[in-house]
Amino acid sequence: MSCLFWNCQGLGRPLSIHEIGDLLRRYDPMLVFLSETKATQQCIDRLKRKWNYYGLAVDRVGKAGGSAMLWKKEIVVDLLSFYLNHIDVKVENPLMDRKWRCTGFYGILEQSRRHISWDLITELHGQSDLPWIIGGDFNDILTLDNCQLSDIGFEGYPYTWSNRREDPHTIRSRLDRVCANEEWNNIFPLASVQHLHCSGSDHLPILLLLKRPTAPPRRRRNRPFWFESMWTGWDNHSESDPMEVLMSKTRECRAALVRWSKSTNWQLLG
Repeated sequence: MSCLFWNCQGLGRPLSIHEIGDLLRRYDPMLVFLSETKATQQCIDRLKRKWNYYGLAVDRVGKAGGSAMLWKKEIVVDLLSFYLNHIDVKVENPLMDRKWRCTGFYGILEQSRRHISWDLITELHGQSDLPWIIGGDFNDILTLDNCQLSDIGFEGYPYTWSNRREDPHTIRSRLDRVCANEEWNNIFPLASVQHLHCSGSDHLPILLLLKRPTAPPRRRRNRPFWFESMWTGWDNHSESDPMEVLMSKTRECRAALVRWSKSTNWQLLG
């Protein structure tokens, strides 16, 4: 099972829709959070049918903002809360006997208003005691220790955002991430995050791979091999070297075959 988080920076371009569709086909995520969709509810509804996903959306404000949480039919998703910068859901996989919580998050860009984003995360933290992950574009380099959340880390290219300017004006940063509380980490101790490559946005998509420990395969016990002394013949060769015994038996066998061959040929000729 996997989850995809991406600041796609608009679904109004055919290229963006094509790239998201390609990501969905390639990685088949069960849960998808898209921020900065710049799309209406009607647009998201059309894309859900196109991609064969269920989901809900937060409308854009003017020509900016907007978000969507999409999921496959194989999981059960219940909406907990949503607003301009987040969608919070409860997730249940029928194949697992556990429920957990996923929040798609988009941090406020303006430096002077970012405290609103951190206040929101603190508020969300107090609303449920379910195992919890929160992922998306935080628009900042931050620590969430006060909410008992820790960064899962990542694999791949070290940055998720670039201003796409040439050196020496290039700026890169890791603004997109997934954080989890201890309870969620206990369910998925092998979970990992991959930074994917995509050209349709200043941000890279991030893929959360959910892995649970499995029981190690049972090792086959090797049955002991017992060598019976009678296999070397009826003579007692306990004092002889095993290799000499083998060579002796080989010579005796060869001689016996020669005698049998001559006897058989003589009888045939007679």
